[in-house]
Amino acid sequence: NQCYARYLRFHGNTRGMINDVHAFGFVLRCHIGEKARNHLRLSLRYMIAGIILHFYEMQHKMSEMDLRYLQSLGILSPGDVQVMIRMQPQHRSMVTLHWSSLAASKGVKKAEAPSQVQGLLTARLLQVSQSQEEIVDTLALPVPFAYYHILSVMVIVNLGMWAYRMALTES
Repeated sequence: NQCYARYLRFHGNTRGMINDVHAFGFVLRCHIGEKARNHLRLSLRYMIAGIILHFYEMQHKMSEMDLRYLQSLGILSPGDVQVMIRMQPQHRSMVTLHWSSLAASKGVKKAEAPSQVQGLLTARLLQVSQSQEEIVDTLALPVPFAYYHILSVMVIVNLGMWAYRMALTES
């Protein structure tokens, strides 16, 4: 059943995104934990903000009040909110993921972590971004179940009529 597969894909992408965030935090904590604690916290706050903003974007609802709410939770700073108010709402989650990457990169340098740590963190961030894009793409093209089957029948009948007509023509 294709409708059910669509929801399984949503579930898989959402779970994958959450797992990648967890792995990102785990790698950060293991490699830069005590040496660059502020970078660790900032990077994770931006990562969490990126996920929350993504779900707001999926609902096509994002007001200044929502950003202020994230500020009141301590996820965004007043300066972050001011910057986000001026940007396109659909870009906010990607920008915060970028900020998370920058904070993590500076933390890796400050903690003098092994060079491959930056690659691990970048891979997780790219996975989160890819999962977000797949969710948005799936939502952007909702094809009703009945419409899919009607269209399939129309294509099969049309191809059958063409095959019959070609069989009757002399070439």
